[in-house]
Order: sequence, then structure tokens, then C-alpha cells
Amino acid sequence: MEKNKTYESDDLNPEYVFNIVHTELLLKLATGAVNAQELARKNMASRGLGCSGKWVGFDQAKKEWELV
Repeated sequence: MEKNKTYESDDLNPEYVFNIVHTELLLKLATGAVNAQELARKNMASRGLGCSGKWVGFDQAKKEWELV
């Protein structure tokens, strides 16, 4: 993680990403029972966003995130 970086808002600060996550789910993430990267890839594809974070459409996003 980037040290000493100033973030424009808390929404962009990775230190706060898990603050609202329920303890049971956080434990599963911490132990690897739930794959956070896979969930993030699925979420990006469901938004139609490719690996660059730009709109590419749903089908192309699934390909880029290797979900097909």
C-alpha cells in the first residue's frame, strides 16, 4: 500500500475500505475463504468497466476480467 499518500476523500482511501464490512465477512476475507479480488473483478465487469477502469461494455468487460 502507498505510504504517506494524501487522498482527496475517505472514499478513495484504501485504509477505510473495510470499515463498514460486517465482522463475519471481514474474517472470511482475511482468511481467504472469500476471494476479494474475484469479487472486485465481477463488480467491475457488472459495471461494464474494463481493466483500465473505462467503459468497454458488459461483454468486453467480462472478457477483460476473464469471467467468461
